[in-house]
Amino acid sequence: MQKKKIVVLNKLTAMNRSLEEEVQRLKQIPVDAISKAKQLEKNWSESNLKRAKKEEELRNPMLDFSRIASERDDFQTRSAEVAA
Repeated sequence: MQKKKIVVLNKLTAMNRSLEEEVQRLKQIPVDAISKAKQLEKNWSESNLKRAKKEEELRNPMLDFSRIASERDDFQTRSAEVAA
């Protein structure tokens, strides 16, 4: 009878250890998820900043081109008026 109790106690101890390990793994899941979410949020913010900078870089040459095209049109109009 004593041997059966020892065997049962050993099995319960092993099962308890296994459950404790599983609980620790389960506790780690939300911690990892929160960490990943924060990293993704940081990456998203950095990506938005980079995109905004690129848009600004593209907008500046377009504004310069528009200004030059407008000056060219004005020059052509004045040239046409003088020639007429």
